[in-house]
Amino acid sequence: MKPFLCFLVFACSTTVARAQEPGEPLSANPKSPYAWVIIDRLETVTLQSPSPVLPDGVKTRVVRPRPMRTLPELQKLNPSIGDVLPGLGKLLESAKVAEQFNQLQKAKIDLIRNGEGIAPSHYYDCATVLNLTNPSGSQKAVLFQAGMDVDTDGTDPARKPKLSDYDQERLSASFLPRLSYSWARQGDAVNPFIDYHKTTLLRLESIQKAIHQEAERDPKGPVWGSLKRSIDTKVKAMSPGDLYTDLQRRNYPLSVEDPFIVRPGSWKYTSADPFKLVNGCYGAVIVGRRIYPCFLADSGPEEKCGEASLRICKAINPQSSGLNSPFEGPKATYILFPGAVMTGPPDLAKLKETVTKLLKDTTGIGSEATIETW
Repeated sequence: MKPFLCFLVFACSTTVARAQEPGEPLSANPKSPYAWVIIDRLETVTLQSPSPVLPDGVKTRVVRPRPMRTLPELQKLNPSIGDVLPGLGKLLESAKVAEQFNQLQKAKIDLIRNGEGIAPSHYYDCATVLNLTNPSGSQKAVLFQAGMDVDTDGTDPARKPKLSDYDQERLSASFLPRLSYSWARQGDAVNPFIDYHKTTLLRLESIQKAIHQEAERDPKGPVWGSLKRSIDTKVKAMSPGDLYTDLQRRNYPLSVEDPFIVRPGSWKYTSADPFKLVNGCYGAVIVGRRIYPCFLADSGPEEKCGEASLRICKAINPQSSGLNSPFEGPKATYILFPGAVMTGPPDLAKLKETVTKLLKDTTGIGSEATIETW
């Protein structure tokens, strides 16, 4: 059995105590990055893997972490959150754990079921997802406690017209030229990724053909089969679909300039859900005593929670990049406001003004909190 499977149940035996039963902490070591995890239940998963080293039908147990619900629990990960948002404790008394928390956990377990590896830091990247309702007002909020990876996606030729303008963003291996949030193209500048994408895809397809030929000559060898799967995945990801049309007609937020966040792709909503999150929702990220106004710009991988643009990540930690996250562990508190939605090119002054009002009307803002000015 692959070691990562047990790793999910007991984390790492060298740093985390073995916790067998629901209700027990995953780690008895207070310095462990998983000390906050309380086992909600252990779920038996039957693996379905094509890997020759991991036969189908192998069973393993994985942890379902208990979602945090109270202010003292959240303060284990973000100690200042009660001071920054003084009304949060009262709201948490009537908060409901959102179904999106279960959707996210299911996506992680499905990944394991399909024989994919997932690091513990990735598996435990979300401590809770809560729906908040202020009894004295109509505004609702969604709070989730999560980690933070850097999302570098997005292009806007009106502001950055050359391919070399995106060298910082393209350090990330997952860079994409578009986001779900966009607005009608402005100006005459042509998106540089239209030509780049076309020429790169032609080169990839040429390499793909050569690798397929080698794989046919050596069908049982581990090298060419692995390269074939890899290049097929990359070519499929580069297949244009409506990409060229979108890049011709739309502009997108810029990761280095616009403070946006990304939600998990596994989060699904009905049209009537009062907590439905749509792209453009105003929000805030709270780390320490600092509030970073933001907006929702996209959905990411189904099993990942906690992504923010370079503008936010560098404000938290200047060493952040497409290769480096600003911190480790689910230390950031994210709040999004359903129904409060921005449109068009980001207006950062209006963003701060609107988010400040929304926070004051729901959780309040503590006197020692600082709101970032973009």
